[in-house]
Amino acid sequence: AQDVNTEIEKAELLILIITDGKIMKDNLKLVDITEDQLARLFITLNINKIKDVVVMSLDGGGKMYYQLKNQPYKVIDNINALSKTKKIKE
Repeated sequence: AQDVNTEIEKAELLILIITDGKIMKDNLKLVDITEDQLARLFITLNINKIKDVVVMSLDGGGKMYYQLKNQPYKVIDNINALSKTKKIKE
């Protein structure tokens, strides 16, 4: 018998925030993000139009995944740190 001591990482579900240029408003509430916060995030990420976002999702660890039309998939490791380091005027 083989003694396997494998640690399984806790799996976290992705919450879909935007799909095909449409905000999933109920999911925004689940991750405690307002539409204003999302708009400020768009400025930080240089996203000009929501319709340019093919998909955007967020995991429980604060990692955001998104893809814009005709661009490669991108990952932000810590969305909370991003919002704290960039000061955006309201």
